[in-house]
Amino acid sequence: MSYSRLSYKNLQHITHTQDPFRGTMNFPMYADRRQPYSCFQLVEVGNSIEYHVAYHRTSEEIEISEERYNLLKDVRGKSVHKKDREWQSYDFFEYKRTPNTMAIARSDNTVEFVKPNYWQGERKKLSEWMGFYAYHFEGYRFGGDGMVRNIADGGGQATFPIFKGLRINVETCQPHESLDIKVFHRTVDRKKSKVLMERYKKGLDVADAMLKCLDTDTMMVSVKELLEEHRKKDDNGNAYLSTDDMMKIGDNLLDSGAEFEASLMYAMGLQLDGFSVYSIEAYKGVNRYHRVCEPKNLVTRIKSHIAKKAYNIHKPFIETEVPFLGTKGSEWGLRVVVNGVEVRS
Repeated sequence: MSYSRLSYKNLQHITHTQDPFRGTMNFPMYADRRQPYSCFQLVEVGNSIEYHVAYHRTSEEIEISEERYNLLKDVRGKSVHKKDREWQSYDFFEYKRTPNTMAIARSDNTVEFVKPNYWQGERKKLSEWMGFYAYHFEGYRFGGDGMVRNIADGGGQATFPIFKGLRINVETCQPHESLDIKVFHRTVDRKKSKVLMERYKKGLDVADAMLKCLDTDTMMVSVKELLEEHRKKDDNGNAYLSTDDMMKIGDNLLDSGAEFEASLMYAMGLQLDGFSVYSIEAYKGVNRYHRVCEPKNLVTRIKSHIAKKAYNIHKPFIETEVPFLGTKGSEWGLRVVVNGVEVRS
């Protein structure tokens, strides 16, 4: 038997030696049958069998008629619903609950990942079931999900991105022959990035010189005054200013030559330490403490955050193709192309 619970032979052995859960074709992943949410379904596809591995359940809205809703709405044990949220798809519906399929194991000993991303509990289960000391993670350096895993028979260690439609051999982690996968590692092109930051450099350098002459208390007085000046009030008298609006106001202030005020507004828009609306209002309050970015460090932090936003929008990157099983994370994420189609950008 393989060390991976997701190998086809292991799953097949379970179907030959254990009974499914009552009334279903859902087989347990563990010998302990008190864990019904860790299961797999036996699915016949043509002349072969697939095993759909699941963890917990998912719900799908099924449309019903108004007449059926009225007929069943007061019946205990029957759950029918009327639309009361904008995001709901149907006027009258019921929920169909099915196992939350995460991967499909096939007879060629491959496993296919079927979700665009995985929650923490799902990643933990897949790490355990993949075996060989696998660790399924989610991180910005991969632009999403990835996995580190030892390869069977002393084949070393593999690190690779995970995305919907990825199909790999359970033992070797090699992609299925139907997939032509290209992974690109990103680094910043300094010439292109310099152009993106030209607008901010001169103005923020002026603000930096002014801020270095201030202490934190004096700076926070100016921050509170600037916030009150630009906050909008709704019909109920509640004051509000979104972070997007803060960044736009900061741009306008910078263009008008108010570099000091622009830097403070950018700090609020970027939610730097101590610059959230709650922290500003609570500053020096009774029994309240909030870490505040010091004036001398403020512009450096602002430039770093603005640069990241600009790079993610305009992508001034140099891309280098790397092996699928030898993928290294990048500060700016990865780009993945499968059969000529970009699946991660």
